[in-house]
Amino acid sequence: KIDAKFTQTKYFNFIVRKILRPAMQQLGIPPFMTIPQQIGYQIVINADGMTATYPGFLWRLLSSSVVIKQESTKEQWFYNLTQPWKHYIPCAHDFSNLLERVDWVLQNQGLSKEIAENATTLAKDYLRPQYIDYYLVQLINYQARLVK
Repeated sequence: KIDAKFTQTKYFNFIVRKILRPAMQQLGIPPFMTIPQQIGYQIVINADGMTATYPGFLWRLLSSSVVIKQESTKEQWFYNLTQPWKHYIPCAHDFSNLLERVDWVLQNQGLSKEIAENATTLAKDYLRPQYIDYYLVQLINYQARLVK
């Protein structure tokens, strides 16, 4: 059995608040989940919207859950540090293989736990605020050298 719900973000627009939420209530679909409610689930899904999810992918890496990440052309500065099947489970951009990926996680508990642990370790070791600041300084210095 899959316990899936929509997630709530601070970027809810008018259509979501005024149309989707009432429709969900009429259909008996559970309410939106907050980030704290999502933490602790075995699997969390990272799906891009108009941009790459930030801080969505980051907190999911820290969640101790297995992250199923949508393949996307949208990237953030730390994506080159992550590796599919080591830090997350890749999923097709159109989610056509999502159920297959969920089934893989459920059938491979040991490997799934290792992937979740790898993700959390990566985020704790390399994606702390001081490292983000260091990255930005390095980026600015690099760009300054290019301009000279």
